[in-house]
Amino acid sequence: MADLRGKAWRRSAFSTALLGAVAASCGQTADSTTPHTAGGSGGSGGSGGSAAAPAAEAGAAGIRLSAAPPFSLPVASAPARLVPCDSITVPQPLGLLPGRALVLQPLRSFDGQPTSSLVRAWEPATNGLETLLVTKPGASVQLSGVGGRLFEKFRAEGDEPRYRVHELASGVVASSEPIALQLSAISGDGNFVVDETLRRFKAAGELSFDFAPLLSVTLPAGARYAALSFTGDAVAVPTVTSPMGADETGEWQITLANDDGTVLQLANAPRLDDCCDSGERIGCAPDCGLSFSQDGRYLLGVRRGHRLRAWDTGTGEVVLSIDEPGVQGATFLHGTNRLLIVRESGASEQNIDGTGQLAWSLDDYRLVTGPDGALGYNDGALVLAARDQVTARWLQPNQTWASAVSVTDTEAFAIVPDPDFDAPFPLMVARYAANRAGPTAVFRPRETQSEWEGQIALSPDAQRIAVVFPDSIRILNATTLEPLASLATGAGYIAWSPDGRYVAASPDLHYRDDGRPAPDASKTLSFWDASSGELAAKYATPIHTFGFAFSADGTKVVGWGQTMQVDEASRSSGGALTWFAPFDDAQSFSMDVLSGQVTGNDLGPQIGWTREVIATEQGIFRISTSELISAFEAVDGELNAPKRVVFAPDASVGAVAFDIPMQGKLFGVLQAEEARSAPFGDWRVGLSLSPGGRRFAVGEGVYCASPE
Repeated sequence: MADLRGKAWRRSAFSTALLGAVAASCGQTADSTTPHTAGGSGGSGGSGGSAAAPAAEAGAAGIRLSAAPPFSLPVASAPARLVPCDSITVPQPLGLLPGRALVLQPLRSFDGQPTSSLVRAWEPATNGLETLLVTKPGASVQLSGVGGRLFEKFRAEGDEPRYRVHELASGVVASSEPIALQLSAISGDGNFVVDETLRRFKAAGELSFDFAPLLSVTLPAGARYAALSFTGDAVAVPTVTSPMGADETGEWQITLANDDGTVLQLANAPRLDDCCDSGERIGCAPDCGLSFSQDGRYLLGVRRGHRLRAWDTGTGEVVLSIDEPGVQGATFLHGTNRLLIVRESGASEQNIDGTGQLAWSLDDYRLVTGPDGALGYNDGALVLAARDQVTARWLQPNQTWASAVSVTDTEAFAIVPDPDFDAPFPLMVARYAANRAGPTAVFRPRETQSEWEGQIALSPDAQRIAVVFPDSIRILNATTLEPLASLATGAGYIAWSPDGRYVAASPDLHYRDDGRPAPDASKTLSFWDASSGELAAKYATPIHTFGFAFSADGTKVVGWGQTMQVDEASRSSGGALTWFAPFDDAQSFSMDVLSGQVTGNDLGPQIGWTREVIATEQGIFRISTSELISAFEAVDGELNAPKRVVFAPDASVGAVAFDIPMQGKLFGVLQAEEARSAPFGDWRVGLSLSPGGRRFAVGEGVYCASPE
């Protein structure tokens, strides 16, 4: 761990030094005589899509350009509104409905702000997904046993917590208006709730809840951990009866009260005061807290990792007692006197008296049960299990740190850890399709590297993707991820030629993990045939290139970078990694693709690239002519300046992030000054826009454009 922290520090130090050099050179601007176009795709001398594409022509190094598809800067504006439309995050199990499993998929926010989550129905037979509802930002949810009612707790700004109730069992989602209750427990059938003052409410009308007298006895206050029986006719409330000692055990007991007025005191309860997430859950999770069996005969109390108790609710007697390390959780199998108990060593089903044990293939305490099985985790995958047989599996690997992501209108591609490759920091690329559970295809290069960002670039015809791995660039079929070609080179940044024939690559200046060869750090741009994987040309550049883009016709490349050198201080201090530091000021250049001839330009440091356009802190420029297309809104202070821009592949829409924590923005390329707020606030997060800007990926969340 110490070594990994050191790697992260060295990478951060490199980034800091690089950013400092960039900031020092940000005073460079375009020629003030450059005409500004207020709209449209053309300008004096601009190629856009108006200039004829070059005929097939061979360059000095063997590059042969084909006619590029027609291209012009679209007249587009930023989406009016973004709504969560998909997610590639790891799902959380919610519960089971007949024939379907319910899961929760959070939409991640990298600026620390709470975001919405998707409640989705998973059809194991087809692996299909249906999004049933989108939660309020920061909401927590709980399903009412097999009752099919989902309770959503959220907090409007400055308000007390509110709840919405969603009816899911009928197949048609019906939702209530916000209900002003502080719920502590929900009955399994979803018809009763108890608030924190132990008042009981019964469902009435359009999913509203009317007060109903609960019990004719006074119960202890503070019912945060209360449990309500399946039909709502009994409530159990845990309390501590003696102060916590040094061993933090104390004396806990359960007060059990029934509708008929009877009250029982159940002793020897497991400590439950640290089982919930700061009170944000409705009640407690089944693995840590209190729960009734469906028939109301037994009550279960569990503290994860320590102890378990089960009581007979008629006599108050303890019928099962487990005190051992590694007890992760337990739940009643519906309608029976059998328990599903999860330990660190595995899961087992047993009768309440401990007999009739049967192993389950679940190895994690995060599980829910239903009439036909259990939903939980096994070997890193969400699984639906029927006793000891896994009947359906949903593998959803997490993205790596700031890993590459690319989206179209129907797919998302991401570099993620490879769960089947037994090596440190294994990498693969996965394809995710809308309304499908887990990856629909994966490609495993068997390459490894910590803190790998990589890049995923969609070809101009959208039929292929080029993926940057630590030691190679792979050309893959965009539907099946079948390998089409392998380019024997690492890369820092890649771009497709507009005709889709070549992939151009800048040098890889990422540090290498211990024991790996240093990357090729030559001052070159290399051009690779995307069909054969052969090197077509390698041209010298005046600096190490950080980013670049082609003109619309493919005959010109504009790039920028700095001269980088191996940092000898890290070597003299005994560092095992080779990393680079900037040696001089940033420069920008233009290159003729056919001849390799390089000339300087005045564009200065660039913060975003795509076909025919680049971005600097000043605004958006056309590559063919270096003219300014549109300018960013003026900002007050250097730190507020744009830090990173990501464009849609067709150069219609862009996303801009800033150097300090502030709201990111979306903009139309022709109206960069008219930016709209976007759901991110950190320039380091993975960003991607689909062609046309209709879908937008930030980290592991995917958003869709919607009218106002």
